[in-house]
Amino acid sequence: MIPVTINLPPATFNRLEKIAAARGVTMRDLIAASLEPRSKPKVTGNVASSRTDGYSHLTDDEWEEILRLRAAKWTVAQIAVRFGCSSSTIYKHLQRMKEGA
Repeated sequence: MIPVTINLPPATFNRLEKIAAARGVTMRDLIAASLEPRSKPKVTGNVASSRTDGYSHLTDDEWEEILRLRAAKWTVAQIAVRFGCSSSTIYKHLQRMKEGA
């Protein structure tokens, strides 16, 4: 192990000390845990997909609702969150509909 010195403002040190005490760990362990890489959720487009396979199949009724929401000035990202799919799914389908119209 290599010793490392970290200069923290007193308020930050006190906050970390309280968090470590509340979790029952040492400050060293708390800081080391914060440096560990974290797994990131799968993200497609701007919104994380709620499905594990990354695909979302929406019904015709859902697409009609999406068109109503777009007409009501909802953003693609807001719609994607509402339906639990990626924003690229919504965007691409809307583009295909526009090209076909």
